[in-house]
Amino acid sequence: MIILELASAGLSNLDAIRSATTVAADCLRISSAKGRLEPGMDADMVAYAENPLDNLSILREPLLVINAGKVFLRQHAIGPAYILSSSSHGQGPRIRESDQ
Repeated sequence: MIILELASAGLSNLDAIRSATTVAADCLRISSAKGRLEPGMDADMVAYAENPLDNLSILREPLLVINAGKVFLRQHAIGPAYILSSSSHGQGPRIRESDQ
């Protein structure tokens, strides 16, 4: 997984996630439609059992994925989750604990 390789090369976990999300959208010139979570944007989100900033390997085990309006749940996903989504104002990914 490229995010793990970026972290192994010396990037912080946050910068590795940004490189694969917000920065990638900028490089592909699709940031006008992707990369932020706000009305009118294409919003994809992923939820994890742990905070990816503390443990990048958790990125291999999503509990929930929302892609193009479709929700995909991992079986036996119980308890709180950490939501990884794009933040507004170009600040990159935002990770928060859900209220589940």
